[in-house]
Amino acid sequence: MHNLEFQQRTIESIFLEVLDDLSKKEVLLMILCYIQLVRRENSFEVPLSDLVRCSEKPHKHIKGDWRDIMMELDIFYITEDDRLYEGKDIFKVQDISQAFVSIANVYKPDFNNISNLIAKYWNIVSRLSSFGDDTLSEKKVSTVVLLFNEQLYKECILYSNMLRERSFSSKEKTFFDGIIDACFSMEFYQKDLLDRAKDYAKSTSEKLSVVENFYGLNLKDFIKKLDLFFKKPQKQKSREIPKIHTIKHYKKPNIFSRFFLKLKAFFGL
Repeated sequence: MHNLEFQQRTIESIFLEVLDDLSKKEVLLMILCYIQLVRRENSFEVPLSDLVRCSEKPHKHIKGDWRDIMMELDIFYITEDDRLYEGKDIFKVQDISQAFVSIANVYKPDFNNISNLIAKYWNIVSRLSSFGDDTLSEKKVSTVVLLFNEQLYKECILYSNMLRERSFSSKEKTFFDGIIDACFSMEFYQKDLLDRAKDYAKSTSEKLSVVENFYGLNLKDFIKKLDLFFKKPQKQKSREIPKIHTIKHYKKPNIFSRFFLKLKAFFGL
């Protein structure tokens, strides 16, 4: 008996796993290829051979073949003649030219939104992959900032919380806590829950003010803009939501200069 409503993986969890290890970023390519084929075929059921052909690039970078990637994603099932395969059973597929692949039923009602989200995810991991050979901490901080600035608040909360749990530095923990509060503030604002949004904005200001120059980020400016944003939020609907930027000028070169210059180029400042 097959369960076509299975949801072993959420789209967000796949994205977070890729963020945690950018060498896996091409697994998103298989989902992108599937989305492209769905639009071409005007059907959720697309030829498996076409999907493999479209997404064969990652197979050169990831151990194993398309079966390994599909099993890792765990959001697809395959039909071949009158047989259906999901999970580990996809290794039983005999002839990909006669097989078809479909995304699990649970994702189909919201497929358009998922498609847009995957495209956004791919853009983000591609930008992060080109960021260079910075330290692990630098990359994690820049990832959190990018998620917040792209208004991916749910993903930013999950990722920041994961980093917070791994951090040994009280300064890092405070930074991630502040970003999490900022995300909640924006989420409540978008839901018109202004009192709760203001409370989280206040908490954000209190926490980030302790780490104002963290990794060259202009958190002082961000706090100022966040406070101003919530002074009269009912008039802010048409205004841009505050973003986190880097400090544009240092008086003296310091140990963060290299990271600062790369952040400037990365965020287009």
